[in-house]
Order: sequence, then C-alpha cells, then structure tokens
Amino acid sequence: MEPLNMQRFVAHCNEQAKTVLLPSVRTTTRTWKQNGEPQLTEEIDGLFAFKLKEQSTFIPVDNVEGMRWLNPVFKRISC
Repeated sequence: MEPLNMQRFVAHCNEQAKTVLLPSVRTTTRTWKQNGEPQLTEEIDGLFAFKLKEQSTFIPVDNVEGMRWLNPVFKRISC
C-alpha cells in the first residue's frame, strides 16, 4: 500500500470517481521477540474504504491480501 498524506486523503474523498483506502493499524506482541520476550509492534489489520464523505466500510486484512497486485508500482522480489 502506498503512503497517503492528509492532503491527498481529503482530495480523494471529495473526488466522485475515487474510493480512498486508509489502512487500519493495531499493536501486537505475536510477531517479534527479543531475548525470548514478546515485543510490541504494529501491523495492518485491515482497511477503511471512504467514498464521498460517507460512512467508511472496514475490510479485514484477510479480504484485501490481493490488493498489492492492483498497484502498478508494486515490484515482486525474486527469491
């Protein structure tokens, strides 16, 4: 997902042909450990979809994993 600043967010919210996707972030201790102790980190847990200043819709991360393939800037890393 590409970065989104407030100016672009507001501009896209006012554009009839756009739906703005804003990531939802939560904290977790499940991902990283340091010296055997869980570390508090952030992770994206979904997206909020905004269109024309109407109430947003929450989409869980499990339902948006394919979004990366819609971004023309996304580059796949070879293993």
